[in-house]
Amino acid sequence: MVHFFMRYFYVVAFLIIQAAAWRFGNQWWGLGGSIALLILAMIQNARLPNCWRSHQALCYAFATLISLAGIFPAIWPCELGCSHGQAFSVLYQIPVLWIAVSTYAVCTIILATSNPDKPNILAHTVTWIVFGNSLFFLGLSAYLNMLCPICLSVHTCILAAAIFSWAVRRSLLLVIVSTLAGAGLIGGAYYIQEIMNPAPAVIEPQAANNNNAINNFMQMPVKTGPVDQDLIKRINAGRSIGSDDAAFRLSIFVQLGCNHCATVVPLMANDATTLSKDLPLQVRFHFFVNRHDNNSIDRHYMCWEAGLDGKYLQAQIALLGNEALSFGFKESLAEVGIDADDLRQRYKKHKVTYDALAAQDMQLYTKSKYVGTTPIVLLYKGDELIGNWDAKESWAGTQEAIHQTIEQHR
Repeated sequence: MVHFFMRYFYVVAFLIIQAAAWRFGNQWWGLGGSIALLILAMIQNARLPNCWRSHQALCYAFATLISLAGIFPAIWPCELGCSHGQAFSVLYQIPVLWIAVSTYAVCTIILATSNPDKPNILAHTVTWIVFGNSLFFLGLSAYLNMLCPICLSVHTCILAAAIFSWAVRRSLLLVIVSTLAGAGLIGGAYYIQEIMNPAPAVIEPQAANNNNAINNFMQMPVKTGPVDQDLIKRINAGRSIGSDDAAFRLSIFVQLGCNHCATVVPLMANDATTLSKDLPLQVRFHFFVNRHDNNSIDRHYMCWEAGLDGKYLQAQIALLGNEALSFGFKESLAEVGIDADDLRQRYKKHKVTYDALAAQDMQLYTKSKYVGTTPIVLLYKGDELIGNWDAKESWAGTQEAIHQTIEQHR
């Protein structure tokens, strides 16, 4: 009985430890927990090679439970919105966390019910196909520079399961073919989805309802109701530099998840005061979202709410870049004296108005018919667009062009 208990105790304990590290700790605690589990898997293979099926079943069972926890924010809140149906987190209108739960549950059943006295090619093949799925998502996360604690905890379980399989059946051909098949299947599914239903860079203008516009763009539900125009005026004042009576307006569209924005926008914010003093110009920072920017709505709303306290630029600069969107965004805001949880609670009381303002920003960009790389700068005289620039041009060159364009239209 003791031998039976110890056979599985360490694997279960380290599965719990790595999940808890990702859930309650920072990224370093999570990475430490993941590495510890993978090392343990290698050790257990050497000590108990005949237990690979049960150890794998435990890994898949934990992957199932963690994925299920990610579906319910009350259990494991996901800052990246993996269960909200955005971008790569949805496949053929099904959230990938639900697909993950189903897949890992099936793997658990296959491993738990297989005959331990017979070699099981199916179990090994499925293991490496699922491993290929994980490699695809890990590569995608690295490419987008968006690290999700829930996903990393799940993929750690899958990597551990693969280690247990490799220790028993070291068929390099099986591993390569199955892994490539797994990565190719999920990658091909996303590619077909992209062809069938390409996501636009921006929404088409919606004349009927601002909430419809943001709903169509993000493919997520929004509340409808009365819009507080006075609150919109206050938000606009908080994110603007210069007089509302200025003859010209410089609209800067910022994507918080953009690393280039993280470099350039602080320079823009620093020079905005000088521009508004030297020229009859108001500078205003606008909401911008692309289809991979899962955190952008929440963080932009936080910036707007901070603007009501006179801290819009501090909040925006603190949240620029993918790292600030994924890990440590609360700490980034705390460093400039801003409470992220307080901002979120406050804006949610007026979410209808915030959704409407976000849609207005996206409509403004769409109406310009300008396609560029963020940060995008649009110069208006009244309602007339008289200049546009983007990240392909230096900020110094853009400032010079702004001066020249305004002089030409005075």
